[in-house]
Amino acid sequence: MHVLVTGGLGFIGATLTEHLLGQGARVTAADSRWFNGLPLEPPHGAEVSARAARIEAAGGRVAVLDLQDEDALGALLADARPTHIAHLAGLSRADVARADPVACVHANVTLTTRLAARCKEAGTLRRFLLVSSSMVYGHFEQDPC
Repeated sequence: MHVLVTGGLGFIGATLTEHLLGQGARVTAADSRWFNGLPLEPPHGAEVSARAARIEAAGGRVAVLDLQDEDALGALLADARPTHIAHLAGLSRADVARADPVACVHANVTLTTRLAARCKEAGTLRRFLLVSSSMVYGHFEQDPC
């Protein structure tokens, strides 16, 4: 099984990536290193770097790219040849969506549709899982998730 996890360095994505690696899957964690449309700032950037190091130490691959970059996306799919995708990249916070609904639709609908179409063209994909937000479990900075 070859799994591509988009948002693979995020809160849930990194945990899923490490779990899949522990189960013997070949995994590529793709991430832009941005969170909800904003670049990561300290200390979050250091946390993400530590996640990337753990994934690579466990035998996984980390690809830093923006899913909007058609060439980078094509190269990633050609290299990873995923049979399964866990798509966790997108704008997940309601306040961000309210502030810029056009960007939210672009990230969550347009890019997801484009990713699915590119995977279909590649012909290797068997399963596509879309995960919209960890926020369904509560506010991660206040409630225990």
